[in-house]
Amino acid sequence: MTPDHVRPRALVRCEVNVNNVLDLRSAEALARVGLTAADIESDVDDYEACVEVGSRAHQLGCHGVVAPSASRLGETLGLFPDHLPVEELPSVVSITRWERLPPDPRRLRIVRAAEKG
Repeated sequence: MTPDHVRPRALVRCEVNVNNVLDLRSAEALARVGLTAADIESDVDDYEACVEVGSRAHQLGCHGVVAPSASRLGETLGLFPDHLPVEELPSVVSITRWERLPPDPRRLRIVRAAEKG
């Protein structure tokens, strides 16, 4: 998909302070729930193992799950809003609207001398 096929988006930045989160950021934690890094970095539409762990975390009353992102760039936090007490609800810090996707931050770009100032 190219950026011209993507409709306008909003990036919402929030502050989050949540307890009772299933933390899957280490290999040991993944192994304890029967997942591997390969499960987390699975192909599109191959989410069955991760969905199962998330469903069980929800059933056990966890407030959310934090895990490595599928892209291997950062982490992903999924919250279960129906389990969050009011004091743990995310608070919006900023909203940035994109009419088009911004440049891919993972790609290097050449900075010309005039751009450096």
